[in-house]
Amino acid sequence: MYVTGDFSVSHAITRVVKSKFDGPYSKWTTTPTEVKNLWFDEFKKSVFWDPSIDGSVRKLFEDFVKKTLKDSLFKTRREYKKGKGKPSWITESIWDALLQHWAGD
Repeated sequence: MYVTGDFSVSHAITRVVKSKFDGPYSKWTTTPTEVKNLWFDEFKKSVFWDPSIDGSVRKLFEDFVKKTLKDSLFKTRREYKKGKGKPSWITESIWDALLQHWAGD
């Protein structure tokens, strides 16, 4: 794989997800397919690989996003409970929807 810019593959994935986090997706399974496809398409703009391994790269991408999304939102929720505000990558309306979702847990 070849990465453009000065960052790692994991950084590229995290950057895409956070910059395109446009809904209250509390976990991978509740993220719409079209959003998952958008994230992967954006990722493909900064990381290049042989097309013959596209399926394998997609699987690795999805596995990484599942864990990263879970960990990021767990950390965000924990910090909120400690009195910290919303992270900059989540808009106010999405934040409110996430808080409502978490209140129901």
